[in-house]
Amino acid sequence: MQNATPGDFECTLDKQNEMERLLNDFHQVLGEAYKEYLDTLRRWLHARLGKDLSVQPAYNLPMDMLDVIPHVDVPECESLSFMDSIDLYRKFVGPAQLAGKKVISNEMGAAVLQAYRYPIPQLLFSMNRAFSAGVNRFVLHGGAYTGNYYATTWPGHTAFNYFFSDNLSEKQPVWNHGLKDALEYASRVSHILRQGVPKIDVARYSKESITTMVPGPELTDLIDQAWSYTYISSGNLRTEGLKVGDGCLAPKGPAWQAIIIEQSQNLTLEAIASLEDFASAGFPIIFSGGSPGFYPVGNDTESDFRRELLRLKGFKDVYEVRADGIAEKLTSIGLSPRAGAKTNGTWYTTWYDAGDIKYAFVYNDMAEASGELIVTSTETPFFYSAWTGDRSPVLIYKQEDGKTTIPLHLTGNQTAIIAFSNILSRSIPTPKTVIRSAPPNVIGTEVSRGSEAVLHIAHARGDQAVQLDNGTVVCIHGQSVAPEFSLSNWTLVAEHWEAPENLSDASIIARKSNTTHQLPELVSWDQLPALSNVSGIGYYSKSFDWCSSKECANGKADGAYLNLGRITHAVRVFVNGRQTPALDFMNPVVDISPYLRTGKNEICIVAPTVMWNYLRGILPEIKSAGSMPYPFILGVTPPAVEAGLVSTVTITPYKLEQVA
Repeated sequence: MQNATPGDFECTLDKQNEMERLLNDFHQVLGEAYKEYLDTLRRWLHARLGKDLSVQPAYNLPMDMLDVIPHVDVPECESLSFMDSIDLYRKFVGPAQLAGKKVISNEMGAAVLQAYRYPIPQLLFSMNRAFSAGVNRFVLHGGAYTGNYYATTWPGHTAFNYFFSDNLSEKQPVWNHGLKDALEYASRVSHILRQGVPKIDVARYSKESITTMVPGPELTDLIDQAWSYTYISSGNLRTEGLKVGDGCLAPKGPAWQAIIIEQSQNLTLEAIASLEDFASAGFPIIFSGGSPGFYPVGNDTESDFRRELLRLKGFKDVYEVRADGIAEKLTSIGLSPRAGAKTNGTWYTTWYDAGDIKYAFVYNDMAEASGELIVTSTETPFFYSAWTGDRSPVLIYKQEDGKTTIPLHLTGNQTAIIAFSNILSRSIPTPKTVIRSAPPNVIGTEVSRGSEAVLHIAHARGDQAVQLDNGTVVCIHGQSVAPEFSLSNWTLVAEHWEAPENLSDASIIARKSNTTHQLPELVSWDQLPALSNVSGIGYYSKSFDWCSSKECANGKADGAYLNLGRITHAVRVFVNGRQTPALDFMNPVVDISPYLRTGKNEICIVAPTVMWNYLRGILPEIKSAGSMPYPFILGVTPPAVEAGLVSTVTITPYKLEQVA
């Protein structure tokens, strides 16, 4: 016996299974005690304060995270520990959705050594990957205080001493120049993802004594066809009221169409008993890559496990497939993803059922991709823009065999929201005629005042055909449209944000001054000697001529799109002094037709930078609460980052053509 705080101890058993059983039992006891603690705290919060409980449950504790999550009102994960992994997020989201949690939160934006150098596209990347798994609320790392602070220099108190991002406040140039656009995007997506009930295609079984923060083996065959999946553990299978109905597991919840059990997983006897109940009700169970292992706990024996596993495999709706044969088997038994895809990239989809309106959320992984979204609905589709809040009917699609197929082109890290409903046309003008197919030079659509379909046709050689759903083929003439052109020879006014003369005055936002630069082509500030160590705001201006009478010497034009290419941080666009709607930072293309005038036109693009390129030059002089910044202490000062506009800006004229 130890007479004080217990120290290290060692227990050695002669059988590996018994060692595993001991550890599993111990971790299970810890988990049960932790769940009791959460339940008690939650009841107290409900009764005494009228509040819900939100914590980050168990993923840093020696227990099964998936079993604990349902005991929290608003479970929260985080981008740091989950490493922006869609698979890991799905491990967190599955039990939460099964338990009916409407809000699934995320501590977002903590990136190592990214303080003051964390660009908005990187934040959006992290957000979109969490969104695609079902996370629908973010708590951002930001700035808590911007005034003077003990032993702290400008730019002010910085949480984590510059080790983690990001200190969002008005001391960041993006604060008033694009951050709002990104946060409004996130809020709109969050709103949509809380509508109705998320419906998930398949469940993926996972049981660990201690949840490891490592993604599971990639199910490429499922991902390639955009099957959605989430994880559940053996404890989740005991959820009160969990049953099979309408061919699905948890029909009023995720409504999984099948459950996958991989050879790398371990089954408890209790889990097998639950699976037998599901299989007897006709629910498909798929063993992938071989038989799973035995999870020893309590008095369970391996002989009982093998007997019950063999019995489970005897049900007619239980299948065994090779590791890459899951999608093939699902299709062969008549199942299909609610929002599937055929694409040359990787699309992650989720489906939300809100009764009269259903929503498909599509996230395109890293690289630009084209393809078709295929949903199991024949209701009328509508695009929802999370960047502007606009809603418009999808004009190009086809419906057959109970499915709707919509062509999409998405840039890397871009998302799309498409609603399906037969009631939205009451409030959104919707043409009666549908366009089944259109050529690539149809770069946009709109609805006329008479609710007719109108195409935006860009320049192309020769004639092209548009096919309507009534069988009519319409010939369009792209060769008559003025071709795309690029803008060069920009004037850049760089607003420098620098430390105040008194570095100890942390209440100052920045000392500001301007310099002017002529840029034949657009390049990053860190590549310009005069701006390589500068942070602030870039005001890029350029004038161009627009044709009169809708006809130029080189073709017709009724309007035009402006394309900014790749965005390094954030942008806002002004045409002839008028601001355009917010741009999608992942695909910064905007229709500038309402702002154009005959003759000379002026474009101004406002592009804020991160503060790091300037701060890194004065890092030895900076302190926060008496401490030097961690990057300086560690001797790993990150390099300068891209800033300003870096891509060729183009204008693509188009003509209008009413086709239905």
